[in-house]
Amino acid sequence: MRTFLIILSLYLSGCSALSEFTIGGVRPGAITENISSVGKEITLKPAWLSQGNSDIKLGLYKNLRMERDDVVLIVVVRGAHFYLDKRSLEVMIDGEKFSFDPVDITDVETSAQVASYTYFSDADEVSQRYLTKKGFIRKLIDARDARVRVNRPHGFVEGPFSDDDPKLPSARFAFKEFYKKAWEQNAK
Repeated sequence: MRTFLIILSLYLSGCSALSEFTIGGVRPGAITENISSVGKEITLKPAWLSQGNSDIKLGLYKNLRMERDDVVLIVVVRGAHFYLDKRSLEVMIDGEKFSFDPVDITDVETSAQVASYTYFSDADEVSQRYLTKKGFIRKLIDARDARVRVNRPHGFVEGPFSDDDPKLPSARFAFKEFYKKAWEQNAK
């Protein structure tokens, strides 16, 4: 019986450690394609900027009924941090600065609610979406040096957009794959 409990606890601890990489059965950086009532959709599940050592995840969404070069950039920040309404996202690409306003209100995913107030933990995530263009995504994935910064009312969170390892759920590699599916394969 004791051996069974030890094996069970190791199994459960392993599952919780892997949950970071397979949330909802889909790992960060996974690309899904669906046909819906609004047409074909391509979604990149937000992936960590750099090997999970960042508080920022980036994802992409494209509906093929959107303008050809339009794409929605999804920014997720770990922890209960609210973004600013204006110019909350800044991206520095090889010395050139790009600033974005969100296209929607902040979406807060909390892990617990206590009595009449909401409890925020470091596991909670805040996300916002930004409309951008194919050319910006191309610059980002081709950059020698790119940094992403999310401004908040009392400070900021930032990280490098640098990892290119297909074995890790990192944003840069996933963005390259999304670009191929959204624009290169659909151009044929």
